[in-house]
Amino acid sequence: MNWNQLQYVITIAEEKSITKAAQKLYISQPSLSLSIQALEKETGIPLFERNRGEMKLTYAGSLFYEWAISTLHSHTQLEWKLGDIVSGSRTLIRLGLSPHRSERLLVKESFVLAIPDSLCPFSDPSQKEEDISATPQIHLPALSAIPFILLSEDHDLGKISRKICETAAFHPNIRCICTSSNTAFSLARRGMGATFLPEIYARTTSFPNIHFFTPDHFHDTRDICAVYRKNIYHHAQFQALLALLHEIVPAIYRAA
Repeated sequence: MNWNQLQYVITIAEEKSITKAAQKLYISQPSLSLSIQALEKETGIPLFERNRGEMKLTYAGSLFYEWAISTLHSHTQLEWKLGDIVSGSRTLIRLGLSPHRSERLLVKESFVLAIPDSLCPFSDPSQKEEDISATPQIHLPALSAIPFILLSEDHDLGKISRKICETAAFHPNIRCICTSSNTAFSLARRGMGATFLPEIYARTTSFPNIHFFTPDHFHDTRDICAVYRKNIYHHAQFQALLALLHEIVPAIYRAA
C-alpha cells in the first residue's frame, strides 16, 4: 500500500468511474485498475462494486475511503510542519476577511451614514470628521426628505441598514437598491442619495463632497474577523500574517 493508492481510491469514489478517475489522475485506465486490484488483494476484501456502470464503494470501501482522506490529510500536515523546519521555505496563503465570528476577532466595526453635500441638511464643515469618535450624530427622522440608497436585503449591510431604520422608527425614501457598498458609495458621491456604510469608509476615505454621521440611536457593531480552517497546521508564515493583521487592522480603526 502506498500514498498513490490512497488517492486512487478517493478519486474513484468521488468520480464514480475508473475512466474519469484515470483522466483526473493522469494515468492509464489499465494501470489504475491493476493498482486497485492489488490493493483489494492486499486488504483481502473488495473496495468497489459496479452498479449500472458506476463504481460504488462497498461498506469496507467506505471505511477505507474515510481512513484514506484522514491519512492523506495527516500526511499533508506533516509535510507542512517539516517544511517549516527548512530554512527559507515559502508558502502560499489565501487570505479572506469577513464580518462574521471566526477564529480570530480583529475589531468591532460600527456604521455611518454618508450624505452628499447637495443633500446634507447641515452646512457646518466642522461636522465632517474622519475620526469615528468625533463623527457627529444624526437623527434619522429628520431626513425624511432625503433619498436613500440601500443595499439589497440578502446583503449583510442591507440587513443592518434596515435594522438601523427600524430602530429609529424611520421609513427611508428609497431611491435605489444596490448589491455592493462600493456601488452605493459611488452613487452617494454623485449626489444620488444618502447611504449606510461600514465605518471604515469614514476612516480611510477623504472626499470633500461627502459628510459622515453616526445614527444617534443605534450602537450595534459587527465583528471583523480573520477566517481560516480549523484542524490544520498553521505554519510560521501563517502565524506571522495573523499577528500582523491583529496589529494593523485595529490600528486602522483607531486612527484619527
